[in-house]
Amino acid sequence: MRNTSTADDNSPAYRLGLVLFALFVLLVFFCVVFTPPPAIVIEERFLRPSLAHWLGTDHYGRDTLRMVLRGGFVSLATALSAVALALLCALPLGFASARTENALLRSISLNAADLLFAFPALLTALLIATLYKPGWLAVLCAITLFNIPVFWKLSRAIARSLYLSPFISAARALGASERRILYKHILPNTLAPLLLHASTQVSLAILAEASFAYLGLGTPPPAASWGSIVREAQNFLVFSSIPLVATACLMVASVAAFSSLARRYAQKLPSRLG
Repeated sequence: MRNTSTADDNSPAYRLGLVLFALFVLLVFFCVVFTPPPAIVIEERFLRPSLAHWLGTDHYGRDTLRMVLRGGFVSLATALSAVALALLCALPLGFASARTENALLRSISLNAADLLFAFPALLTALLIATLYKPGWLAVLCAITLFNIPVFWKLSRAIARSLYLSPFISAARALGASERRILYKHILPNTLAPLLLHASTQVSLAILAEASFAYLGLGTPPPAASWGSIVREAQNFLVFSSIPLVATACLMVASVAAFSSLARRYAQKLPSRLG
């Protein structure tokens, strides 16, 4: 039987999509690092696309393309950082709770993960914004805290099943230390499912960051993110819809690209699960 996922991964359309996404990431990095923020020029509001402004200008006369790229940098950096921090925090907790044979400690770890998971990300962001101030840090902390119990429970379930597997018993019988078992067998065999799930969480984190910014909890002006661009652009759709449409298209493309990338490389990682 033909492997449909492998065929899709080798298709020209798939490769073209990955190349375009890589070029987009490089363009975002170049725009943020090597170019200054777009200036406000009220006299050039709502200009049509031209060679000087490829996507025209917004309601402040700023270059729309540069604003969308700089907003993409904030959204992508926040999503990737939040998921990476959550994964780094959750892995030790998951492995420790999977390794322990103490019923009380195991129950405490499960209840702690459920307690963290009970707090909605929006409520957490509002709490942090109230105690500190709205901004990038509040959104980052909220998304990170929301993802920690997700990876905690997943890594614990995977590691627990691996610790009970016959090849782990065989490794112990051959004299392998617990540290070697952890780094040689447990950690490599959890990478594939965790990476696959992380791709979904990155996609959700991009949408979450945009939602927080849309509600005014994200990076304050004059810095921009995709959510704040959409919030401002919706009030000027009669004059120009390009900022909103361009931002929405890039958000959809980013979510799809992260899901496709992780699905492809997760299949290539070793796993003895199942």
